[in-house]
Amino acid sequence: MLQVKDLVSGRIDFHVHPGPDPFARVLDSYEMAWLAERYGMKAIVFKTSHYQGGCTAQILDSMFTKLHVVGGLCLENAVGGINPRAVEIAIQCGVKVIWMPFLDSTRNMELFSMDRSEMSPGDYSMVHDLAKTRSDQRGKKLNITVDGKLLPEVPEVLRIIAENDAVICSGHMNRRDRAIFVKAAKEAGCKKIVLTHVNALQAINDFDELDIWKHEDGIFVEYVFNPIVPYFSNQAPETLARMIRAVGPSKSVIGTDLGISQAFKGIAWPSPLEGMAAFVGLLMENGFSSNEIDLMSINNSSELLGI
Repeated sequence: MLQVKDLVSGRIDFHVHPGPDPFARVLDSYEMAWLAERYGMKAIVFKTSHYQGGCTAQILDSMFTKLHVVGGLCLENAVGGINPRAVEIAIQCGVKVIWMPFLDSTRNMELFSMDRSEMSPGDYSMVHDLAKTRSDQRGKKLNITVDGKLLPEVPEVLRIIAENDAVICSGHMNRRDRAIFVKAAKEAGCKKIVLTHVNALQAINDFDELDIWKHEDGIFVEYVFNPIVPYFSNQAPETLARMIRAVGPSKSVIGTDLGISQAFKGIAWPSPLEGMAAFVGLLMENGFSSNEIDLMSINNSSELLGI
């Protein structure tokens, strides 16, 4: 029987939420890195909600010599939104991955207008928190477009990312904006384009859209374990496996999207380490070969991160 260490050794979690953060987290950045190195992982990528994670990542990367700790930047209101200067500074501080708006996105307000019957209880609770109750949502909602046209700062942000060979991720956006995002990123010269958690409600892709990405050169799609967690989206493992097959392992990367704590609601979510182990186990149980799993959890992410 495979142990957690057997399942995660050598792998990369492309999407973790560490503390400290304005919101509850399972582990802080140091604890995540300590566990990841102890269990033999190759790298973890910090998705920090309200600050650029490059400085923290650099310090931890020098401490944990067998693990790559990679910093990220989310273009939220706390860093000035879609802010070229914030991107420049973050990259100078070692950030390798930048996300378009997610918690502050207009997409989260679109979700709040959905019929409650279309969502699981966990998804509804999350959407309600993001749209109506959290104090950090009092700022303006962010989107890359207005009336279907790109905001002028978006091409500048994409140009900076392209010049520095960083990774640009789509964040939370709807289908129309994803197509605009991919086109704009390519026109700006971005070579490392990732569509954020296409199996999660905030950026869900239907199978016909996934078929488009299967035939679109120069992009990767990201799948995360978070929606599988009981009480949250309750996504069936078979559904996630079908979504991965729709695009193919050669164009896919995986992350857990874990680190968030729901304990104050009486809900237990796994740590990123356990989530990554479970993700690999899920892939094995659904017929993915060792080579396919390595592509998604090691090779493709290594290419994107340059490690």
